[in-house]
Amino acid sequence: PQNERATFLQDKVVLEYGPGDIPGVALLLVAHGARKVYCVDRFPLVSIASKNLGVIHQLAGMLGATERRRFDQCFKNPQAPEEGFNPDRIEYLVRPNGLSGLQGEVDIVLSRAVLEHVNDLDATFDDMVRVMKPGAISVHQVDLRSHGLHVSNPLDFLAPSNWLWQVMHSHKGVPNRWRADRYEQIIQRLGVELITFRPTVKFDQSLVTSIRPTLAASYRQASDEQLAWQGFWLAFCKDNNHA
Repeated sequence: PQNERATFLQDKVVLEYGPGDIPGVALLLVAHGARKVYCVDRFPLVSIASKNLGVIHQLAGMLGATERRRFDQCFKNPQAPEEGFNPDRIEYLVRPNGLSGLQGEVDIVLSRAVLEHVNDLDATFDDMVRVMKPGAISVHQVDLRSHGLHVSNPLDFLAPSNWLWQVMHSHKGVPNRWRADRYEQIIQRLGVELITFRPTVKFDQSLVTSIRPTLAASYRQASDEQLAWQGFWLAFCKDNNHA
């Protein structure tokens, strides 16, 4: 609830995977009480060019006086945000494998339309659990759509074999194509406490039925229900007894 967010975020350390070209969520998290946000990415995408500078000023204008003071602390020079971020508040980590490498430091882990692009889904989830303190939560919005790479059926991008997909699209940041069942398997392997795992929007089942005969082997085990998921919310908790 919005009236509890300051209490919830107070003094929390957050990790966001794939913040994009501007860490807007990180800025708002600090403004509303988080102590520090780590932003991790495979490539140095963050840029405080004129467009993003305008976004920063608009975000600042939305805040009350207390939140604005905390927001300003995110910059080396609040009067000149283009000079960069204060690493005590927002630390930007660029790692070739997209993994943070942190250990037991984080209270909240976030990602938004990122996990469908990672090269090694298992390694990314293992990284999440390592960085989480006991009792920490992890919240993700995942987009399972084709990102414009289908032909006629929005699921026909699941037809090429994995090796052919790699030949066609390696190093382009395209979807890794894993379906909801793969995420479910990983959560079961990790032994974390599942909070929510639910679809955002679903494709019509007729699309699933028509594409199933041509699916690549990796996706044939997914149920019709999960193949229909266009995306999902996933949240889990690392309980106090987790190794």
